[in-house]
Amino acid sequence: MAEDLPSTSPAAPPEVAPAGSTGLLRRWLPRLGVAAIALAAAALVWSCFGHDDRSVYSAPIARLASASAGVTYLPRGHLYIIAQPDGSLLALDEVLPAPPAGADTCAVQWRPDLAGGVFQARPECGAAAFTRDGTAQGGGAPLLHHALRLSGKNAIVDLRRCTPALGGAARSCAALRAGGGS
Repeated sequence: MAEDLPSTSPAAPPEVAPAGSTGLLRRWLPRLGVAAIALAAAALVWSCFGHDDRSVYSAPIARLASASAGVTYLPRGHLYIIAQPDGSLLALDEVLPAPPAGADTCAVQWRPDLAGGVFQARPECGAAAFTRDGTAQGGGAPLLHHALRLSGKNAIVDLRRCTPALGGAARSCAALRAGGGS
């Protein structure tokens, strides 16, 4: 029967937070939540718009040098990156510098099966051919060179800037294609 009676032993008092800490938590928790949401929104905006500069292309030098015949085509930039026999890299524009009459633009394509590898105009664009460094085999204007720089173990190509010849001043590729070359 003594078991049915409520215990008269003193129970441990419940843990109580110090006075004032609850108010502080209630005051700062919404602010922290708003700050976290703002930070997440800023990160989302930056990831979508801030750093997505499509005017440059970057790739490891080792991957470019080990590509089939040392030639990598970049459809996004309409250019080829070519590993030269001396180990250097060139970025050549695929647009034919002097398209035939009546053609707006014509492109070259890499042909590893011809003379050890050449860039040849597509069939509808004539018979122009260019060496691995962009020099026209039959005379004429060379392929435009895109600005390329090395940064650590990466090659970085500027998709918007070209030079009419190796070592020339970089200008807008569109302006050079339109006839503002040399």
